[in-house]
Amino acid sequence: MTTYKPSDYELLRRRCADLKDQGWKQTKIAQALGLTEGWVSRTLKKYQQDGQAGLA
Repeated sequence: MTTYKPSDYELLRRRCADLKDQGWKQTKIAQALGLTEGWVSRTLKKYQQDGQAGLA
């Protein structure tokens, strides 16, 4: 798994949402970004509930 700085996480959340909107599966997003599937799942759930505001 890749190590990220705390300031990188908003960018990663937005990238997760972009990839999901392009049709990527959660597993592939996690692998591509070096994140856990759980992190991606929680991020996408928040995005689904709150839209772009949930990614900040």
